Amino acid sequence: MTLRILPLALLAIAAATSVNAETVFIDFGPSSEDAVTAGWNNLGPQQAVHTMGAVALVNSAGQPTGISVAFPSPFNGTNAAGADSAPDLPFPVTAVQDSLYGNALPWSSGWISKDQPLLPVVEFTGLNPAKLYTFTYFASRKGGPNRSTDYTLDNGGYTTVATLDAASNTDRVALSAPIQPSSDGKLTLKLTPGEANATPQKFVYLGLLKIESKPAQ
Repeated sequence: MTLRILPLALLAIAAATSVNAETVFIDFGPSSEDAVTAGWNNLGPQQAVHTMGAVALVNSAGQPTGISVAFPSPFNGTNAAGADSAPDLPFPVTAVQDSLYGNALPWSSGWISKDQPLLPVVEFTGLNPAKLYTFTYFASRKGGPNRSTDYTLDNGGYTTVATLDAASNTDRVALSAPIQPSSDGKLTLKLTPGEANATPQKFVYLGLLKIESKPAQ
């Protein structure tokens, strides 16, 4: 079953209130634009472009989560031309200013795959199969045309798809439907161009992730 979620205003997101709820923040982008706010994970070229192995994540309190992230298919480069600010969103400026990108059609300036497509795949392991996870996506890239990305989250039997246009984005996020990981604690995130994506190279972007979890029952 596939559910498509259109970009939503962050004010419409209801935060989990359970004492067992947990939030993880990830900033994707060049190291020069790392989020310096406590409780944020920073994933840049070494981890997500050059794929230097799995990375352990901390939660918003800075505590280990047991969750790791790896990149079976890496991003193709970094982008520091995002929003100068996003005053309507509760994210650090350094997290909204940058992103990582991939491309579905050849791109001569790609870091990893020159003149070849490279679409990112992000794998999360160590998740709790007894919990529901909700992913909030943000990305920004100054200028047009439409730069929409489909974010497909898959547990091996169910997928949830959210779509976001990164073009000059300062106030929109995309939200996944709640999803349980596979029985071995895994979720896979794939980035592909949205239907309206009008960039010649069919660029896809991911600037930051907010992952919220709560008990499934």
